[in-house]
Amino acid sequence: MATGGLTWFVTTYQLGIVPYRLSLAYRFGISAAVLLLLARATGAVTRLRAMDHVLVALQGGLIFLGSFSLIYLGLARLTSGLVALLFSSVLIFNVVNSAVFLRRRIAWTVVAGAGLGALGLAVVFGPEAATLTLGDRRAVGILLVVGAAALFSAGNMLSARLQAAGVPSLQGTGLAMAYGAVLLAATAAAMGTPLAFDLSLPYLASLLYLAVFGSVIGYGAYFMVVGRIGPERAAYSIVMTPVFALVVSTALEGFAWSPRILAGVAIVAAGNVVILSRTRSRTAGPRGGEGHDRDL
Repeated sequence: MATGGLTWFVTTYQLGIVPYRLSLAYRFGISAAVLLLLARATGAVTRLRAMDHVLVALQGGLIFLGSFSLIYLGLARLTSGLVALLFSSVLIFNVVNSAVFLRRRIAWTVVAGAGLGALGLAVVFGPEAATLTLGDRRAVGILLVVGAAALFSAGNMLSARLQAAGVPSLQGTGLAMAYGAVLLAATAAAMGTPLAFDLSLPYLASLLYLAVFGSVIGYGAYFMVVGRIGPERAAYSIVMTPVFALVVSTALEGFAWSPRILAGVAIVAAGNVVILSRTRSRTAGPRGGEGHDRDL
């Protein structure tokens, strides 16, 4: 959780002289190479059909081109802690999308946890959002990050479908990042973005941190969890990172807490307790192993 929370702040060091699409292409190009090497080394590879490649490329476009582009644009308008908190709305999208597109039966406790998450976000952002106009910089930032969460959730559905069809998580995620990197570079070229790179220590260090810890470890593990317990439960690993992200933002970006924000974060945390207690009780077998109840 601490690593995920710190990732949001580290990302701000990528917003400089290098256009964000190129920074993302560099990041996911490195991550894809590492994940695919790991997949090959561990034997977690399979022969993909043409349609599998189409779906993996679509996943890469939704998440690593679309969602992350909106996140980077949102970070230019909001503090990293608020972006992390807003992005946790992916849980709500995942619960709804899992029921609609994956036909998964959603337990009432999962719905309750998602409801608490939505309520917590409303407590934090509702009063301020009601006074904003579409031309307001922060309002645009809020819309961008919510859009990023929606695209990320759509990519989650594809990942779950691909893994259910037998595509290994490491291979699928690595290829999705590779396709995303190619799409980012192609989009930058099509828009006439000049090739650029930053050799400064902050940029290089943040790029490597994000590629290895943020993407290879963070999202590599996340999409494994998506395949094992479903997108609606996996998303709660994202929901809790804003707590640490807000602490980092307080120390390094001057984020100011208020009783309302504290209450909203506490409500989100309460939703986490609800959904994780359900997960433990339904997945633990008599000897602490995996159970066989597939209800969600």
